Amino acid sequence: MISINKWFSKNAKRPLIYLGLGTIFLQLCFISYIFLVQNKNQIKSVENLFTIANLALEQKNRPVLESIIDLALDELNAQNIFLCNGKKTIMAFPLNSHNCENLPQKTFFIKKLELQAIGRPDYQFYFYVPMFHLSQSYLILFGMTFVFFIFSILIILKVQRRFAEDILKPLENNLLSDKAINISQLDQLRNKIKEIQEGKEKEAAASAILEHKARVAHNIRSLVQTLKSLRPSIEEKLSTSKKALFNDVVQGIGDILTEFSTKNASISNKLNPSFNDNIDQVNKNRTPIEITDVITSVINQKRFEFKSSDPNSSITCKIDENLNDSFIEIEEMEFKVILSNIINNAFESKESNPKKIKVSVIKIDNKVEIRVTDNGKGIPTQIRDSLFENGVTYGKINGTGYGLYHAKIFLTSWDGLINIESSSEIGTTILIKIPLWKPPTIKLKDGDTVVVLDDDIIVHEAWSNQLNFWEKNTGKKVNKKYFTSPEQTEKWILDSEIDYSRTLFFIDNDLGKEIATGSSLIAHMGIEEVATLVTNRYDNKDLIKFCREKNIKLLPKSCIFSTCTSSAMGDDFSFSDSVLDGL
Repeated sequence: MISINKWFSKNAKRPLIYLGLGTIFLQLCFISYIFLVQNKNQIKSVENLFTIANLALEQKNRPVLESIIDLALDELNAQNIFLCNGKKTIMAFPLNSHNCENLPQKTFFIKKLELQAIGRPDYQFYFYVPMFHLSQSYLILFGMTFVFFIFSILIILKVQRRFAEDILKPLENNLLSDKAINISQLDQLRNKIKEIQEGKEKEAAASAILEHKARVAHNIRSLVQTLKSLRPSIEEKLSTSKKALFNDVVQGIGDILTEFSTKNASISNKLNPSFNDNIDQVNKNRTPIEITDVITSVINQKRFEFKSSDPNSSITCKIDENLNDSFIEIEEMEFKVILSNIINNAFESKESNPKKIKVSVIKIDNKVEIRVTDNGKGIPTQIRDSLFENGVTYGKINGTGYGLYHAKIFLTSWDGLINIESSSEIGTTILIKIPLWKPPTIKLKDGDTVVVLDDDIIVHEAWSNQLNFWEKNTGKKVNKKYFTSPEQTEKWILDSEIDYSRTLFFIDNDLGKEIATGSSLIAHMGIEEVATLVTNRYDNKDLIKFCREKNIKLLPKSCIFSTCTSSAMGDDFSFSDSVLDGL
């Protein structure tokens, strides 16, 4: 890809320059040829005249000598001709200040031919003739060609400058503005582009609204299902009139959602919207979430919902013990919606009872694998892959084709994946893979200082166990400082000469009701680069935003009490899978 200026130079200015230079080169070659021919003829003519002049000299015939010299002056364009006897001037044409004692010097344009008289060694002829001679008309033609070449270069440079001012600058500065453009075609182009841009903006806005509505409807549907499951217990406490009103409201919400989903899916398919425009905004709320907590929460809700609508249904869940205190970095609400929708699909996959759903969660290669298996009728092979496209659904009367599409988009943004692992007439298994969250790497070296601020002595003991374990396995030592209040910490900082390049701070965020939070304390002390905030509120959106703005590391407090750090020995202390990661 090249700029218009470079294109112009390549396709207009450069060819013209090459043409002009080529023309001049050919003319120079022609001039050189003429020079060689003239030089050869000139020498031959001088030799012929010299022969005649030599005979006249022997015969002492001065008139013949003068006529020969006049002929040389006319036909050979000779500048000077001398006949000398040593330093004595016998003849000199034309008469001027030069003589045999003061012969002219040869120049670049004039050459000197010296010929010894035959039989008279004391006499010499000197012919001063032009190096080359071109006709006046040819010189004029050559001059005109050169002037035309220079003039053409100036014109092309002016055209290029005007092209930049009249076309490129309006295209760059005024194409999408309201300023006037003098060239009508550019003005038409601007109007066309603005029409296309406005159309795309309207389409994108409509798509974003539809996506948002679809997400809201999808999320509300699960809540309405929970509300329906609570209906029996609520109806017992309501009067007959209020009970009817409650049922009408719940039914009305369900009908509205069904109608909305159907219409929204139809319009959505026409606009072909994408999550890519707003997924980054949603993912700003990504946080490390404990796997077992979030999955257990969804499973319990689904069990309650399904039992109320189908007492014979069952959901079993088995979670790998190795996943205790393990985290995945996700947007919690979106993940719950994804898992809830997949379980809903499994529940709706078979018309007959009993409906049995199995959920298994295991850890493999630093990833968590979630499998949801139903005992339904299966999914035909030819449509499996298409189910992850927007608007494609299977086996659901009011399906929108939104759930699996939504799941794939978000899981991909979390470096995860979703696919149909297997499907047959006895059931379908949906597989989800998500990388385990890797806590911030903390580099410790021999002689470093570790400062722990927490109002709970039990936390101090947990830190002590972790650091003692590291010292035992590495043979290195660190200086350990434990404080229970910000005042103690600040006093130690003021009273000590601290090498901050060798000091790490681990500060609890919740230091008591009457005390400032650890996050504000870190900012107040200006230790953001060497501090890690330890808290159980790692999923708090405001806290996450603050830590990201201040570049403060965030660490779940449960990592300190569990196998949340790796046992691999090295130079880094990294909270990841087991007790230590190379402290």
